[in-house]
Amino acid sequence: MRPLAVRAASPALSLLLLSLAPLTPSHAQTISYARTLNDDGNIDPANSLHLTGGGTIFASRNGVVGIYAIGYGGPDSNWTPLVSAMGSAAEFCKIGAGIRLPDSHGSIIRCFTVTGEPADTRYSHLLVRPNNPQRISYAGVENDAVNSAASWTPNGQITVQRLDVGVYRVVFPAMSTPDHVQVAAYGADNTYCYPAAWTTNVEVRCVNPANQPVDSAFHTIYVRAAGQPGLGFAWVGDAESAASTPPSSSRYNSGGGAIQVTRTATGRYSVVFQGINPSPAAGARGANAQVVGYGLRSTVRCSLDAITTVGADVTVNVACFAAGNAAANGRFSVLVIPPLQAATPPAATVTGTAITPGFPVAGQPFAFEITGTNFDPATVRVLFSSTAAGTACPAANPCAGTLTTREATRLIGSATLAAGRYSISVANGTGPAVDASSVTVILPITVTPSTLAFQYRIGDPAPPAQVFGIPGFPAGTAGSRTFTIDTPAASWLTVSPSNGSAASGGSTSVTVTVFPSGLPLGTVSTSLRVRFPNEVPVVEVPVSLTVQAGGTVTNTNQMLAHVADSAGWQTTIILINLDTVAAPYSLRFYGSQATGRAPGAPLEIAFVGLAGRTSLVEGTIPPGGSRTIQTAGTDSFLNMGWVELVTSRRIAGSAVFRDTNGRQEAAVGLT
Repeated sequence: MRPLAVRAASPALSLLLLSLAPLTPSHAQTISYARTLNDDGNIDPANSLHLTGGGTIFASRNGVVGIYAIGYGGPDSNWTPLVSAMGSAAEFCKIGAGIRLPDSHGSIIRCFTVTGEPADTRYSHLLVRPNNPQRISYAGVENDAVNSAASWTPNGQITVQRLDVGVYRVVFPAMSTPDHVQVAAYGADNTYCYPAAWTTNVEVRCVNPANQPVDSAFHTIYVRAAGQPGLGFAWVGDAESAASTPPSSSRYNSGGGAIQVTRTATGRYSVVFQGINPSPAAGARGANAQVVGYGLRSTVRCSLDAITTVGADVTVNVACFAAGNAAANGRFSVLVIPPLQAATPPAATVTGTAITPGFPVAGQPFAFEITGTNFDPATVRVLFSSTAAGTACPAANPCAGTLTTREATRLIGSATLAAGRYSISVANGTGPAVDASSVTVILPITVTPSTLAFQYRIGDPAPPAQVFGIPGFPAGTAGSRTFTIDTPAASWLTVSPSNGSAASGGSTSVTVTVFPSGLPLGTVSTSLRVRFPNEVPVVEVPVSLTVQAGGTVTNTNQMLAHVADSAGWQTTIILINLDTVAAPYSLRFYGSQATGRAPGAPLEIAFVGLAGRTSLVEGTIPPGGSRTIQTAGTDSFLNMGWVELVTSRRIAGSAVFRDTNGRQEAAVGLT
């Protein structure tokens, strides 16, 4: 007979075994599983399997005792997870939270000692999805309701009812023997949930480490034996005998063999499913299992001690513990996935690749279309990898494009990458990657300077031509960057050349000449549009020309009669442009006999913001603007002299010299 709600309150154990061999890849994709190698949460690849989303499984310890993350590549919208601690210590694990990302899905896992303290441990994780061949129904229960994103049943509707604090009734459609139940608590605390009994419904109870009832979210699965391939389960209700056989109403072995239970020590059990894996396959992945205590008021927590496969038999070793972390006999329920052959996806072939634009810009999405044969729409990936140092897409961990069209002969999608050169490849699932093409992602195009401004005074010669540079592709990129410049809309300027190319790693100069004759007073402006064939950007270069009334300009050299620098002195020179056009200037510094220099000899000193020492400071002051030049005052000896200002425009100014020790200062003006 199978477990009933009226059974005694002693601890209980039930075992579920899923044999997925032999199954087709489409069946296998409804179930994923993983086991970890150590307490750091590293995946054991020989005992883990995932066929969708490129076959990627990732796992890590989150830096906090007892908290882990595990994810499976590829998006998914509906699944339920189970998890069990592994090892001989008194520990249990639960689902802390779900992970739903655009490129992966999985669980946050939390593990504790039986007394409720966070604990690092190995674990076994399982994801069940809709339409699985074993017809496993599942339900995620949160806030006393079924979560549709974590629930599925082949027919009918799953319902849940809260009966009391920490006591729930879950009803799956068409429940009948032989059948089996698994339960795992859900949430961030140390609550433990388990099946108390099941008949025409499942009673789930949740308790804290002191075994007091508490309300909690949880996940539960229900499976009924109906001739499914690769499925085995057993409710182990005899916790005391040295050897026992589960009742026929609560056991099933699709391989047709016996199910034997042996108690090897206090709280230690060995459950053997004979012949559950009738056709062992080379390269098959190891088994996966889940375990949970059973009973109306169970005080036992059970974990997986070991899972082994020998030939066609699968053995699950279970360890159970009571309060105080002591080993204790108890009934229990376990879920296992025996060895599954990881199907090798067919190799894709590529016949053509198109990138739009041909040279994408860093940080901006670009489109790709790849044609070929044998693309697997369910698992195909388009990968981008670079050999450059520090790349975010190394060959060992390439970046994946986003696919919007998945067909057997055509793939369409987009990607956004940093600047660099990338190899493009296509792979079906975990199959080999096939080279498709390559793409060079460029930095945004910037011409230098980015704007041009001309000044013209009526009666003066036309202003000199100005130049801007167009950069080539990054050094090492094959080919030259070609460009064309639209015919200017303004008639008062010309551009040369209007088309050309720039070599990789270099640049090409474009000369702009203006013809101000006949233009009215004021400012006129236009933009030059530079186009780059096979590239997205159109770069605009603003150009302005300011025409001013004529006037008489006399080249006048002026002088600042005194400067003092160092030995406690600094001089600050302030120049102001009184003109309506930019004013170029030169300041020439000369030494005096007082400091041991020949009259008229250049005075080389250091200046704030300028490198080295110099006797000549040059620059240009915008119309109405000013410039400040300050000596550094860093020499150990006194520098004294005078300054000559050479300019063709109207500039006023003064020099202020300060004694930083005696707090004295004086000033002289331009004369």
